Amino acid sequence: MKSNNFNYSLLAVGVAAVMGISTGAMAKTTQSLGGEATINNVASATYKVGEIDQKEVKSNQVTITVTETAAFSLVATIKDAALATGAVNDDDKNEGLKVTPNGFVAFNHTLTNSGNFTDKYTMTLAQNGATGDIPATPTDDKNYDFSKTTVSYKIFNTGGGTAVTTVTDQPFSTFNANKIELQAGQYAEIVVNAKTKDNKGADKQNLTLTAVSDYLATAAPTKKSLTNFDYSNTVLPVFSIVKSVTGTINKQDNTSKATYKIVVTNSQTAYSAAATNATIIDNLPLGLKLVPGTVKSDVGTVVENTQGAGTVGSGVLDGFVVTGVNLAVNAKVTITFEVQQDTTETLAKSTVNHASVKDDLDEDASTIDDIVTDSTDSEVGAQNTGTFYPTAGDSEVQDGSTPATAGGDSTAPLTSNERGLTLTGATTKEVPNTTSTSPTNTQAKHETIITNTGKETEGDTAGEVKFKIVDNAGSAAVNLTTPVTITYKPKNGTAQDFTFPNAPADGIYDLKNAVNGTTPFPGMASESTVTIKYEVSSTNAPSASNEANSPAAASETTTVTLIPGGTDAPTTGGFVITDTTNVKGLKLLKQQAIDTNCNGTLDGSESMGIATLLATPNQCVIYRITAENTFSAKPVGFDITDVTISDLLSRFSNSADYKNDGTISVSSTNSTAGSVTNTGTAIEAGVTKLAPTDTATLQFSVKIKANATTVTPKP
Repeated sequence: MKSNNFNYSLLAVGVAAVMGISTGAMAKTTQSLGGEATINNVASATYKVGEIDQKEVKSNQVTITVTETAAFSLVATIKDAALATGAVNDDDKNEGLKVTPNGFVAFNHTLTNSGNFTDKYTMTLAQNGATGDIPATPTDDKNYDFSKTTVSYKIFNTGGGTAVTTVTDQPFSTFNANKIELQAGQYAEIVVNAKTKDNKGADKQNLTLTAVSDYLATAAPTKKSLTNFDYSNTVLPVFSIVKSVTGTINKQDNTSKATYKIVVTNSQTAYSAAATNATIIDNLPLGLKLVPGTVKSDVGTVVENTQGAGTVGSGVLDGFVVTGVNLAVNAKVTITFEVQQDTTETLAKSTVNHASVKDDLDEDASTIDDIVTDSTDSEVGAQNTGTFYPTAGDSEVQDGSTPATAGGDSTAPLTSNERGLTLTGATTKEVPNTTSTSPTNTQAKHETIITNTGKETEGDTAGEVKFKIVDNAGSAAVNLTTPVTITYKPKNGTAQDFTFPNAPADGIYDLKNAVNGTTPFPGMASESTVTIKYEVSSTNAPSASNEANSPAAASETTTVTLIPGGTDAPTTGGFVITDTTNVKGLKLLKQQAIDTNCNGTLDGSESMGIATLLATPNQCVIYRITAENTFSAKPVGFDITDVTISDLLSRFSNSADYKNDGTISVSSTNSTAGSVTNTGTAIEAGVTKLAPTDTATLQFSVKIKANATTVTPKP
């Protein structure tokens, strides 16, 4: 910085005028005015000798040169270590000092009385030095707050040493109203502790400090003052908070966890500064709790159990802070932690967990207007970066994308899933020995119901809801058929049928692949159902029979297995159903009894049975053939039609004669009996329709011939 000296060599104003004293232009840090006067003095003496006057005697001439100098300087003495790039030390400018928003910046100046007499100096601080006075000085953006600006100074004698006068933290108003008095050779070290106000990052401020010499104000008004220029650049940490989450919360599983990661970077900008002792805060939203001991930070100190949005005093860890975070420009801190569902609260489907950073820029708890708070939450009151950062200096996104600006913030929603699926409706169906689809479909039609008991849409994503149908016996008699179809029924909605265009090779069906024409499956809304429909056929399968050595009636099971998949797949509930297919049909039972009186009715203790009987000639035997429809009642069972019950005459004609008394009857009005006919080879009875569980009974009798050997009637 340039020394600003003003020298005024002084006798008196009159002498200066007589001597024609003048000054030339000096550097801005120096003002001076000087001049001198010469006194030549010669002594003379007169004397007498013998009372006679002698010649006057003169002495030698002696000369005195009188010099008085008024001179002072005002130098901006910014310390070299704080110099901005390209700045010059000891000139009339304190340039490029850094200050935080609403912070203090110290400007150093030295006022020196380099004259040879005492002078007083009127000091003035003013806002906004003219740009033309400061080469390359930036345009002022904000003023200083002079109501909180103070000035301190110390006065030293020539050569330094101990200050002879010390003034500390003098208010601006007092400083501007007083004068600094300096004896010849004394100097004052002045520190202006200027308070900024409402300045943001990248803002620039300047002020002037002017000293006016009392003497020169009268002696040389054009040389009376010197001015230094102070200006500062506003800097502060520029925080970028990027918060991400891995995993989801399964609300059906209280042990389900998600992992958060917070990366806070002190971003590089033209106005960035290091962060000191910052605090990172994360208070969890409703429905979440911190997993104890999981908060890890590579910078600072973690303090868990701060209060989030949960119930006060619940004992649930709802948040944490990381204190003592120091970040150089471009440095970052990484924090990870785990969360779980707080079952005492309601967790929303999509929850945004915000994080914030707080930094007291001057680290003075007594000042509150310089605490910057940055957050991923853009809601009013969540942060105050608009007060500290320039326009567009901060931005927030909540979709997990990369921030658009340096210092921008990002967070992502945490998804909680409340999935629930059940499989119900185990069925038992019946088929005849051989099935057909035309003219009447006699295949077994099984229906199994998937119910969405959760809150999420199911099956709209591949792999979320699959099922498999397995034929447990795998025999040729009873088999699964294709196609498999489903019917989707929303709660209070209209049912829609869907098919699977391509039967899966592995037998596993995915709801996502179902279509209704060209309409894809929309997914199962909450409380909706999907009914799985499949059919089972039979070919020459055995049904119940009284024939000797006949196989048992066929009965096979099929297993329907629900296969939940995707994120937070349900793990509880019934996922396996076993359906049963029984082969049914017509079962014949032939019974006999001795009719002693040959009157066609059972007498006394006589009863029908299948045991071997002893008969004698001229006795009668009653035969009863019962045809039973073994199908269960409708709608499970089927009607049996066009039944013909036949008993060959050849079975008994050598030993007995048919009495021509055959009758046919049915067990209910649901069935229709025909008539009995002797065809010459057999006794036949017709039944037009035999309803499920009904029976048709053909009864007739024969008389044992008189000449017949004792015979043992056989059924």
